[in-house]
Amino acid sequence: AIPPLYEPLGRFYSLVYERQRLEIHKADNHALIMALELVDAKQAFFSPQGTFLVTWASPTKQGETFLPNMKVWDTATGAMLASYVSKTYRPDMMQWTENEDFAFRQHNSDVYVYSKGRYNPDQTIAKLTHKGYRNFKAVAEGSHCNIAVFVPDGGGQPACAFVYSFTPPPSPPATPLVITGPVCSRTIFGASDARLLWNRQGTSLLVHSENAEGGTCCASAMILPLKYILSCCAGCVLAGRSGGGVVVLVMRVRLVVVRVSLLSPHVIIIISVSF
Repeated sequence: AIPPLYEPLGRFYSLVYERQRLEIHKADNHALIMALELVDAKQAFFSPQGTFLVTWASPTKQGETFLPNMKVWDTATGAMLASYVSKTYRPDMMQWTENEDFAFRQHNSDVYVYSKGRYNPDQTIAKLTHKGYRNFKAVAEGSHCNIAVFVPDGGGQPACAFVYSFTPPPSPPATPLVITGPVCSRTIFGASDARLLWNRQGTSLLVHSENAEGGTCCASAMILPLKYILSCCAGCVLAGRSGGGVVVLVMRVRLVVVRVSLLSPHVIIIISVSF
C-alpha cells in the first residue's frame, strides 16, 4: 500500500485507499483538495514544489499492448497531464528541477526533457540517449541543466558515472534537442549500483556506489565545469584544464573516514575542499 505522503513544502498530504482512490488534503485544516480514481496504484510522489503528482501502477496489457501505468497529475485541478508506459519503477524515474521549470523522465536508454506543465511524449524539448544506464539525476545550474547518469559493471567494462550539460531551448522546438557529450566521466571499479547526489547549485556531484554484495562503498566528487575530479577510493586525482593545456590544481583537501562498524565494510566519507 502507498503510505501517507506530504508534499515537499508541507502544505498538503496525500492518502491512498485500497490502491483505488487517492485524496489530497490541506495540512492545516485537513480539507479535501482533490480526489483521483486510480487502478491498483503502488507508488506516488510529488514534484519539488508539490505542483504535480506522479502515480505508478503495475503494468497491464490490453491484448498485446501495454496500457499507460505511470501518470502525471496537476495537484490544483486534478487534471491528468500525461501518461506513459513504464514496466519497472525507480524512485527517481521522473524528476524536476527545484523550481519545476523542467522535468526529466527515464525510459529505456533515454532521458526525456519537458518544460513545465507540458509532459506529453510529443512535447519533449530535449532527449539524452546513453545505452545501459541504470539511473540518473538532473539539476539546474543557472541557465542550463546538468544530467548525471550511472552505468553499472557489465560486459567486461567497469561502472562509470557520466555528466551531460545542455541549455534548454527558450521555446518548444519542432524536434527535440539532442543532448550530446558527455562533458566528463568517472570510472568506478566494482560498482553495481550508485546514488547520484547534486549540490543545490548544480556545480558538484557526489557518487555513492556499492558492489553486488552490498560491500565496499566509495564516494567520488565531480565538480563542474570539469576542473577536477576527486576519488576517495583510489586516492585523489586532481586535474584541470586551461585553454588547450592541462594544469595541476593546488588544493587543500581534508578527508575524514569514519568506519560505521568493525564488522561492516561500509564507510562514511566526508570531503572538505578549499582553494
